Amino acid sequence: GYRVSGGGFGYVTMKLLPHPVEPRRDLWDAGRVIAPGLTERFELEGVDPRRPFRLVARVAPSGPLRIRVTVAGRAVGAFSAEAADAWQELELVVPALSEQAAGDKVEVVLEASEMERRIYHLWALQPL
Repeated sequence: GYRVSGGGFGYVTMKLLPHPVEPRRDLWDAGRVIAPGLTERFELEGVDPRRPFRLVARVAPSGPLRIRVTVAGRAVGAFSAEAADAWQELELVVPALSEQAAGDKVEVVLEASEMERRIYHLWALQPL
């Protein structure tokens, strides 16, 4: 269910940087590079949209980063970070979307930005 707007695509890049918790160890990760002006959409499975959950994005931006996030048609905030050649794990709390929401899939939209962006990893976390 992952797609990029305008027929665009992202190419894969990788980085090896000090582990954010254990700096004496390195952490390698690969991510998708998305060109400016493109929007990413995907279906997130396995979350209960009637309960809050967190989205966590691993980034290492080369410039200021701001990505607006919409979940199930509702603007829920933005991932923002300053440039740093270090892993940053940004967190965004998604409130309960609806008491009547059904199913375990929600659409996530990462809005177009003015700069190229790279998300190396994206997690959804929700307590059982």
